[in-house]
Amino acid sequence: MLSDREIKEELLQLLVQVDRVLEENRLEYSMMSGTLLGAIRHGGFIPWDDDIDLAMRREEYDRFIGLIKNGILDRIGLTATGYEVNGDHWPFLKIVNPKIKIHQEIEGAASLSDELWIDVFPFDYLPREHAEKTLKKIALQKKLLGYKIAQKKQFYRYKHGVKKAVYLLISAVFHFIPAGTFERKLIALSKGDGRKSDLIADLTWGRDDVGKCVPARLFDEIVTYSFEGVTAKGFKDYDVYLTQIYGDYRKLPPEAARINHGIKAWRVSENEE
Repeated sequence: MLSDREIKEELLQLLVQVDRVLEENRLEYSMMSGTLLGAIRHGGFIPWDDDIDLAMRREEYDRFIGLIKNGILDRIGLTATGYEVNGDHWPFLKIVNPKIKIHQEIEGAASLSDELWIDVFPFDYLPREHAEKTLKKIALQKKLLGYKIAQKKQFYRYKHGVKKAVYLLISAVFHFIPAGTFERKLIALSKGDGRKSDLIADLTWGRDDVGKCVPARLFDEIVTYSFEGVTAKGFKDYDVYLTQIYGDYRKLPPEAARINHGIKAWRVSENEE
């Protein structure tokens, strides 16, 4: 079993590999969410965090998907999962190290991923004139997709009483809905009509709040930061991004809120491959 420090070391190496692939193919990205916050406030991982999140503009994200389908990750021993790569339910990318198995508790169930990963989220433009309406449609599709995932993973086994009855009913209905229905609709809504806007956000998986959208111009200036002693890319104007997402991001959260994903990990032995 890997220690927390060893898990972070493996995640760090995964980040280095992804950064190199994107750099070699002239694809821009930025650290986002707690990863960028950690880089700025802690010089690396937030001490109680154990994941890495990256952001890419949709047009570059789509190029990355094309490269993945052509085997660019296979050459360095990595894989990827996501609806647009292999039909998985995730509407974003998980870049996976198949040599590290993980177990994560979610409502008493095993994790939806069984190998160590970092997430790559597409950022889409959000026209202001119909932002609220678009976000409501996206929120509905995300909720439906969540129910579909719950049905697929049989999460109702970990519910009780009324909640279990509701999940059982939903599972019965969703059983007849073709695979990919909600993923396709969610991705299409997030992409919109392709018009540029001054607002951009992680629409496929982020919060459905106009207040959490950020200026699209942030992607125009990407610089290099130190993250646990390696280099990684991020928005030059990190203050605007982090303030928009977290408010007073320099202030540490209460101890009760300092939680991680509860990941347990181990290296794959030869007889498991």
